[in-house]
Amino acid sequence: MISRPISVIFFVGLAACSSSTPAADPEPGPEPISFESFAEGQAIASEIEAANIALGLMNPADLLRTGTASYQGTAEIESTAGLNAIGVASVTVILESGSEDITGNASDFVDETDTPVPGALAIIGGTFDRSGPAGANITANVTGNFNGTTHVLQAQSQVSGDFYGDAEGIILEGAVAGFVDGQATTYDITIITEVTGD
Repeated sequence: MISRPISVIFFVGLAACSSSTPAADPEPGPEPISFESFAEGQAIASEIEAANIALGLMNPADLLRTGTASYQGTAEIESTAGLNAIGVASVTVILESGSEDITGNASDFVDETDTPVPGALAIIGGTFDRSGPAGANITANVTGNFNGTTHVLQAQSQVSGDFYGDAEGIILEGAVAGFVDGQATTYDITIITEVTGD
């Protein structure tokens, strides 16, 4: 069993303190994520996913309208085309009203045989809906190349998902278009993250 601290509440502010009382130090965020085996990566993903689901979907009206939020977690790629791997994901959400964006990347992938997989996944052009349903209806585009150009995720392929808790976690998933050795195929992408507390 992998034991890691679960994320702190991101959007709860500290109560006002008098000038004679020092402010409490914020709780530390989770330890940086790293793993060397496929099973270990999946165990971390399952742990973060369970914590997010237990928190429930976020009320999008509670999202801050300034600043940024940083997340870490895993990105898993599953395909019948021969690429089944999991890597370490990093996601940044820009919360500025009118300039909202979601970006990130995933790297350090290992496959089911625990062999490192060269390549990276990019998360680009994400959005969310402050006036929409619970979870804020997040969408983001992904692209990437793995094992050189053997496995290619088509640019602008979209994944979707939600914020959980007080924006303490994000889960994104979807079947995206791509190629294997130049032939069209589909890759299932799952990105599971928790807020870092930064």
